[in-house]
Amino acid sequence: MTELPYSTTPPPTRPAPSTIDALPRDRHTDPRDYDPGDDLAAAVNVALMLGRPLLVTGEPGTGKTELARSVAWQLGYPLFRFDTKSSSVARDLFYTYDSIGRFDAAYLRAARERKGGESAAALPEIDDRDFIHYQALGQAILLANTMDALKGWLAKPDAYREWLPKDWPEKEQPPCRAVVLIDEIDKAPRDFPNDLLAEIEELRFTIPELGNVVRQATKDFQPVVVITSNSEKHLPDAFLRRCVYHHIAFPDGDHKRLTKIIGSRTGLDASDPLLADSIDFLARVRSMAKLGKKPATAEFIDWLAYLRGIGAESRAWLVAKQTDKEVLASLGALCKSQDDISPLRAELLAWLNEK
Repeated sequence: MTELPYSTTPPPTRPAPSTIDALPRDRHTDPRDYDPGDDLAAAVNVALMLGRPLLVTGEPGTGKTELARSVAWQLGYPLFRFDTKSSSVARDLFYTYDSIGRFDAAYLRAARERKGGESAAALPEIDDRDFIHYQALGQAILLANTMDALKGWLAKPDAYREWLPKDWPEKEQPPCRAVVLIDEIDKAPRDFPNDLLAEIEELRFTIPELGNVVRQATKDFQPVVVITSNSEKHLPDAFLRRCVYHHIAFPDGDHKRLTKIIGSRTGLDASDPLLADSIDFLARVRSMAKLGKKPATAEFIDWLAYLRGIGAESRAWLVAKQTDKEVLASLGALCKSQDDISPLRAELLAWLNEK
């Protein structure tokens, strides 16, 4: 059987430099401590084998964004991230064009010609490439091409190094693969995914400002694209057809799986009484029908980190301190609305007072 590139058991060291290693982090965000589980790891490998983007949905806080970090770290690729906004247009994913800077350059050039008596031929030409600023997927597509190609595409041949991790070795030159995270695509206007159909499938884009030149990734170095969505709105069917889909479900009812996930992200052993007790409380909270927003993994990790910070060791410790302001205030890490505070506080006190 062919060995698959992405695994639930990552290597002890990364195979190559990665943007991940240049980022400040703790266990909560360290890709080495990310546990995708068998189903998610399999979905990643399907996307890698087919060369398709992986579209990941799930509750906020279930680890969708961290998946891209994990994939980049395991494969040893740089990670480029695009944070989708309500104002995003498809072009923003590839590049932005500084039209004001271009206008100013042209104005200053004309002024020098008028005031200094310099001929147009004697003045340096304006290079439109200076005003193109490549973004996440555009950078990854360019890096998938040879150095000879980049020398003609970039105003400064080594400009691509600004996109790479600081520890990236000089000898490591394009072409190379990258991981691109398109985060929370459902925030964008509906036209955003519709306008990406050909580009996301063929991993290419056009730059009208440079005379409609086309930039396309070579087949052997196509970027790995991970797209996340909170499912706040339906994505177009034509866009979905081009993706491999996976939903990260919260492991409700799977105490063992949840303990493994939280343990890996916090460093707590499965036998730790605080971990076991708090997961028991989380299961109760998520079963509450009147709760507006159920806390997910990220909120729970924050809550657990706070409890440890104030000295909590177990349920018995919480029982002794249940009326302390520090304990009651901690619920703000789990719930995110005033309507949820009261029922959650009542549930906490009921749980602590059970025999």
